[in-house]
Formats: sequence, structure tokens, C-alpha cells
Amino acid sequence: MKFLSAAFGGLCGLGLAGAQLFEAQANKKLEIALYYEALCPGCKEFITEQLIQATEDPDVKDKFTIEMVPYGNVYEGPPLLCQHGPKECYLNKVEGCGIKHIEGASEDNALALPFINCVEKNTGGDGTGWKDACVGKELGVEKADVIATCVDEEGDDIFAEMGKKTPTDHKFVPWVTVNGKQSDAAADNLKQFILSHQEGGDSKRPTSPLSLLLGRGSGKPSSFDVCVNPLVQYKEMVQ
Repeated sequence: MKFLSAAFGGLCGLGLAGAQLFEAQANKKLEIALYYEALCPGCKEFITEQLIQATEDPDVKDKFTIEMVPYGNVYEGPPLLCQHGPKECYLNKVEGCGIKHIEGASEDNALALPFINCVEKNTGGDGTGWKDACVGKELGVEKADVIATCVDEEGDDIFAEMGKKTPTDHKFVPWVTVNGKQSDAAADNLKQFILSHQEGGDSKRPTSPLSLLLGRGSGKPSSFDVCVNPLVQYKEMVQ
């Protein structure tokens, strides 16, 4: 009888430990990374319509961290070419400089998101509209000259650093990873994905037959247009 009591007590202890472990895992922040380029419509949509809201939403803002990597589908040449031309290279550097120079943003990229969100909404013309539209204490940039000087003096180095961080096998942008793994579900509906993960639910969505046919791994986000990485696409075609 004592043996049964001890065994039962041990199982209860294991059950409690398991529950505590599950709770700890559920409460651990998701590590989300966004690999993107400044002039890709899908990247702009994800940043301005999902990501910025998630960082401000009391339901999810404390449940994840975000790493921003503005680089995207770059042909590294020589010469180095951005998918949407020189203006995109410039704006990628502007956003990279925001990440570096906005106070605290190099450790917590979310602090740069109000500025990046503003830049993404002001990419018309020659790409310098951010100098007037995206300056203000609430955006973390009180003087445009700080970012402009960074682009001139540090932009190439920052851009190269972002290139090293970008997965060489990314098939499109926005390329969203969660805890190091690419996730179409997170790209499709970030808030729903985060909440589903916290609740222990299945946040994966079915892969469409067309996506499989196109050879895009787990597919591509269905809610917006992505910008395909032509280098990876070409390698897949010739294999």
C-alpha cells in the first residue's frame, strides 16, 4: 500500500512538473525575425498592417521579440543590385541606420518599428520623403541628419551586415522565421499565430498543392503578394 501511495505521489509530482514545464514554454517569448526589402509591396503590407500593430497590441506585444533585417533579394555581384533598384538599396540602409541609431533599438528592434513603419509609408519619389515625414520624438529620430549621415558613412557596412544575417536559401520576402524556422502561418496572420502558440494550439496552415508544385517549401503567405528570390528560384529550376 505504501508502495502504491509513493508511486502515485511520484506520478502526481511528474504531472505537476510537466504542467510547470508546459507553462514555462508557453510563457517564453517567441523569437520572430523578418527578412525583407524596403520596396517589396508584401513587405510593406506585413510591416504596416501586421507587425507594427502587434508591437502595440496588449494581447501579444509582450509575447514575442522581433529582429528586423532589411536586405532581401540582393544580387551580390559585383555589382551589388537590389531587386527594386538603387532606391531600395538606399531605403534598406535608411532603415538599417534607424535600427542602429534609435536609442535602444540595436538591442530591441521593436523600438525602431515606428520609424521603419513611417519610412515604408513614404517611399515615393526619390525615396527621401522620410526626411520630412519620419522625424519626431515619438519615432525615435529627432533629426534627419543623424540617419542621413549614417547612410553616407556607415550605410554600406550596415547593409553588408544585414546581408550576412539573411538566409541564403530564403525563397521570397517577407521571409518570417519563428525560433529560427520559416513560418507562413506567422506571415499570414501574426497576431493569430502568436495567440495560437500561447494557447498550445496548432498554428500551422495547410500547404496548397500549387505552392508545392512551385517548389516553395511550405508555400508562401496567402494573404499578400511576396517578392520571389530569383537566385534561389533559378537554382531550383536548373537542379
